[in-house]
Amino acid sequence: MTIRFADFKDPANNWSEPMQYTGLKDTINKKDIYEGDIVRVYTFISEEEPKLNDFSVHQIKYMIDMDYPAFDLEPTLDDECNGLSWAICASEIEGIEVIGNIYEDSHLLKKKNED
Repeated sequence: MTIRFADFKDPANNWSEPMQYTGLKDTINKKDIYEGDIVRVYTFISEEEPKLNDFSVHQIKYMIDMDYPAFDLEPTLDDECNGLSWAICASEIEGIEVIGNIYEDSHLLKKKNED
């Protein structure tokens, strides 16, 4: 299969950058997660109130520039393993939700992380 640069233009003739699929889906809406997506990671604050108590906002990034060939969250979570995998599987995490991407919604990264 040949990919032409013209394949990455939208109807308004703007260039688009292809996004790599991580092979994972978010746990809230079952959306595919791609490199460059912006996600909310929801966490529990207490077991007594099992609801979405707090969240952090992250970019999905392929960490090859850090000699770490895997998709992960940036900023990273405070853990000693792959934060993206941990966010999808850990019992302390209520869910992960795709809320946008860095090309169209970069303001979402600044909004929560600057609070």
